[in-house]
Amino acid sequence: MRPFPRLAWLAIGAASALAALALANLRRSGAEDPLFVYVGAGFRLPVEEAAGRFREETGISVELSFAGSGCLLAQASLSRRGDLYMPGEEFFMEQARERGLIAEERPIAHMWPVVLVQEGNPKGIQELADMARPGVRVGLGDPEATACGIAADALLRDGKLEESIGANQIMAALNVNELGTAVSLGALDAAIAWDATAGLFDRDTDAVEIPRESSRRTTIPLGILDSSTQMAAARRFLEFMADPEGGISVFRSKGYDTSGLSGGTTPR
Repeated sequence: MRPFPRLAWLAIGAASALAALALANLRRSGAEDPLFVYVGAGFRLPVEEAAGRFREETGISVELSFAGSGCLLAQASLSRRGDLYMPGEEFFMEQARERGLIAEERPIAHMWPVVLVQEGNPKGIQELADMARPGVRVGLGDPEATACGIAADALLRDGKLEESIGANQIMAALNVNELGTAVSLGALDAAIAWDATAGLFDRDTDAVEIPRESSRRTTIPLGILDSSTQMAAARRFLEFMADPEGGISVFRSKGYDTSGLSGGTTPR
């Protein structure tokens, strides 16, 4: 992998400081401390709704910190604080395991990459290769920082499109929402994002599907951090999120692929 950009490390450092401050404030807030969960920025809506349902059912509050999956991993690694980690790609969870951060994990949902274009698709993009046309302004996620960047890297590598589409790239985003915002505002003509998160920008963008046979599905895992000081509460949240009638049903209602998920546990 290429070195992580210096500016990205600065952004992670700032975000880590803010996350640590928020967590410290929570820990001083009283006897019933909220769970602190690091969550990939691309699935804010289902996680916020699921956390609200969990609070209603259990009385346990959940504080959510949203950013790119790689940025969150750096925050959790540097601070060694927090209760759960929910990246948008198994790759980042594997890194967390290798660093000894994960006590237990479960899969929650799946996502598929799509090409996000401006509303009405003015550039007439119908497939990945069209992103290599002259004059198409392309945005991709930074593969060191965000799950959608890993997906984009794999797609371009498989299609031997790295150089041709890379020549049109004008943005390397630290999370998928940056790409959606840039396309919706007209700053980008096309970006590789997720099928479910494309719905967040459906008023100003359109999504061009990538054939499943030439694409790769990614799994959203949720893991309990070894740093958690509230293991029992963290496990209740993990079990709720992995319940087909709990968190999985919320993700399904937001358009996420939850096929094949039964809520089985994967202890570490």
